[in-house]
Amino acid sequence: MIQFYSLFTLFLALFFQITHLHALDNHHVPPDLQGWKDWVMDDVKDRDCPRHYQQDSRICSYPTKIVVNLDNNRLDFNMTQNTFKDKSVVTLPSAHQTWAKEVTVNEKKAIVLDVNAKATVIVDKGVHHIAGTIDWNGGLKYLQLPHNMALVQLYKNGQEVFPLKVDKNSRLWLEEQGSDGDKKGTLSVAIYRKIIDGHPLKMQTHLHFRVSGKMRSVVLDGVTLDGFYPTAVESKLDVKITEDKKLQVEVKAGEYVVKVDSFSPENLTTLLQPSYRFSYANQESWAVESNADYRTIEIEGARAIDPSETNLPKAWKKLPLYLIEEDTKLTLKELYRSANQQQKNEWVLKRRLWLDFDGTGYSVDDRIEATIANVRRLEATNLLELGSVSINGKPTLITTLENSHQQGVELREESLNIKASSRYKGNISTLVVNGWDEVFSRVDTELYLPAGWRLFASFGSDNRTTSWVDKWDLMDIFLLLLLSISIYQLFGWGWSIFATLFLILLWHEGDAPTVVWLWILVLVALLRLIEKGRARTVLKVLLGISTAFVLLGVLQFSVYQIRTTLYPQLEHHEGGNFYPQFEKEMSLNDA
Repeated sequence: MIQFYSLFTLFLALFFQITHLHALDNHHVPPDLQGWKDWVMDDVKDRDCPRHYQQDSRICSYPTKIVVNLDNNRLDFNMTQNTFKDKSVVTLPSAHQTWAKEVTVNEKKAIVLDVNAKATVIVDKGVHHIAGTIDWNGGLKYLQLPHNMALVQLYKNGQEVFPLKVDKNSRLWLEEQGSDGDKKGTLSVAIYRKIIDGHPLKMQTHLHFRVSGKMRSVVLDGVTLDGFYPTAVESKLDVKITEDKKLQVEVKAGEYVVKVDSFSPENLTTLLQPSYRFSYANQESWAVESNADYRTIEIEGARAIDPSETNLPKAWKKLPLYLIEEDTKLTLKELYRSANQQQKNEWVLKRRLWLDFDGTGYSVDDRIEATIANVRRLEATNLLELGSVSINGKPTLITTLENSHQQGVELREESLNIKASSRYKGNISTLVVNGWDEVFSRVDTELYLPAGWRLFASFGSDNRTTSWVDKWDLMDIFLLLLLSISIYQLFGWGWSIFATLFLILLWHEGDAPTVVWLWILVLVALLRLIEKGRARTVLKVLLGISTAFVLLGVLQFSVYQIRTTLYPQLEHHEGGNFYPQFEKEMSLNDA
């Protein structure tokens, strides 16, 4: 049995020691070990490298931009490379078997090395500007670029070349490919559009390609109307929308369809055919899809035609179709607005706040449920610094509009489930109830405090919180007044004021000696009334025993308070009625 208790005691000692073990932060390395820090971390070469999206790997070096200048007999390049570890290997552009020469890194000469039959340079951690020259005798057809090059610019004799041809093998073609095929091949593109009424006004553009000849790149203008902005493009071909809203397509022999979605943020009532230089194979015809839940409209200014006599997509042939000519002004005349549009947007916010251990700010986790009719963007005020946002389970790009400093996201659906993580570094004494540029019908907030922190008071909350002020009730106030008056009657004003302040501070602390003082005061009062006799002796014994027990409680409480004051993180390891490490505090409604 003695051996069993010994083993049990040893187990408890080891257990409570283990619970205190934790990884030291990089900023809390003991001074005696600072000199060994670089040696210990030497094997962790990629510790500063960002992780690859959705892969268990790291990216320690990537190129961001390259500018290529080509003249009669030489090719110059200037590229920017980001590296996150020392002694990173950076691959240089090459042409066939010709390597770059006169290579400089940050305007300093660099040594070109052969790594896996590729020209490379070795650089340390940081952002580097790498420049070099490749001899060109006129027969150079393409330049082999480093993989994953983000931005590429090509200049021939000082003139920028656009569009560029960069194939899947990261080869930048310096000469037109398939020019002979372009002359022999044909290209026919038919264009159809569908207007989708609503707010915002949407348009779908359907392009039907018939192509013969070799693969080549073509650029089409007039794909979107003036005042409309493209939002999506879909095709089996390689396509992209340029900054000037032109459609760049890598075409090859066959028949293909390209679909472009766009919208107008303005409340347009008149639509015009865009001006374009590309010759489409058909005269434009627009289908109109009305939305009775939004409004009832009438089309004016365009001649209606029979959809069955056109090559319109089958799904559109049940819609009214209008012939659009160069001088046609198609007008959407609103007859009346649907009663459903009188419904207001419904926003509900559930927020969780975590206070930093050093009290510098809050980490904010928001859950927003919304049903919207006409809002198409949700912005955070300058109080919040957004970190990530997902809408209906999909990560969403955080953007900032021109002439605005507020971060926000675009909204594409009517029913939304938004999750957002952000930081708040304002006054921690004043909680940010909303922080979004919308009015919420309900806001529920949960506050989590680290060890050593307490919520003093909460004003404006619809329910009772666990703040220090809200913990006081009539019974607490009555007992406190009773103690204060009793101490005043027995010991005078000085002791009464001191004891009252002491009791106010400790009243709601776990295991604090508070009400027990009433028993001590009763015994003292009885001793003053009974001056002699056996009863006085009994009272003295009771007073001595009671005082001893109270002092033991005070000693135990004081030791705990001193320990948690010096080491607040130990607070949650204790039993009893003490606070946990994090405490759920409050719920705020109607913000």
